Amino acid sequence: MFERYARQVVLPEIGESGQRKLSLATVAIVGAGALGSVAAEILIRAGIGQLSIFDRDLLELSNLQRQFLYTEGDVQAGLPKAQALANHLKQINRIVTVSAQVVDINHRNATALLRGHDLIIDATDNFLVRMLINDVALEQGIPWVYGGALGMTGMVLPIMPDKSACFRCMVPEMPAAGSMDTCDLVGVLGSVTAIVAANQAAEAIKLIVNPEAVRQDLLEFNIWTGKFRTLPLPKDPDCPACGAGSREFLEGRYSREAASLCGRNAVQVQPSEQAFPDFDQLVKRLETAGSAKVNRFTLKFYPTELPDVEFTIFTDGRALIKGTDDVNHALSLYARYMG
Repeated sequence: MFERYARQVVLPEIGESGQRKLSLATVAIVGAGALGSVAAEILIRAGIGQLSIFDRDLLELSNLQRQFLYTEGDVQAGLPKAQALANHLKQINRIVTVSAQVVDINHRNATALLRGHDLIIDATDNFLVRMLINDVALEQGIPWVYGGALGMTGMVLPIMPDKSACFRCMVPEMPAAGSMDTCDLVGVLGSVTAIVAANQAAEAIKLIVNPEAVRQDLLEFNIWTGKFRTLPLPKDPDCPACGAGSREFLEGRYSREAASLCGRNAVQVQPSEQAFPDFDQLVKRLETAGSAKVNRFTLKFYPTELPDVEFTIFTDGRALIKGTDDVNHALSLYARYMG
């Protein structure tokens, strides 16, 4: 084992004992996009024991600018990000156990999906999932690493339950819908996402090998100006999560049956209960109202009467409806075609 990781084992901060710890660790990466793809590759090459990848989305051509490892072939194949990433990772290091789930993490499944992991890396692009990760991490005592990238700036924060500030010490309340910039609106440089993810992976390795080496402050940088700084982030005694013990996101108080995806002219519809549709039967039914094609991950549907609308239906009954940003319209379309 040590020959493969010789340049890592020789580091006094890692050594043989640290490499053994890495080989026994189980890490969850929530999000397989710009941050998740880089962090996953670094951890795979570092010899992590098991890696679980969770992502709800499909690859698009615009992803390739910043989402590493993926290829045009992955996009043309219509692969979900989680599966495409797992395919590439297994070609890099077959010793590591890699599992991929095409799933939307929400208050109903977050605990079950994340329980049992030694560490979680946040590679998401929305605050609701981060709040959920924070609730699960506090409840289960799992350390995690927050990462954010937008424009030319990036941020990284390691979070250790009961020892450091939690995410809600920094962001006490859920930001109002539409109040935050997104990369769809303001863009993001691929170099920024790579630096954020590399720092997340480094903090993850430290958390596994030597938690005492983990910093307890927020790293913030602007790659265009070349300025990096760390900001102290003490625990907030009045924090609703780690202070008062609130788990309101895990309890579903902020759950959404449908949500508009900012900048994408699309709405995600999540059934109140997982439906697990029979794709073969669904294709036969939908073909009477348009064209449908299916693989083992998704079903694509194009209604004849709505040439600008496209459905992507997942195995859990969830759907991405492109061609509208109106949540109510999307819900009516879902009911109309999915029942």
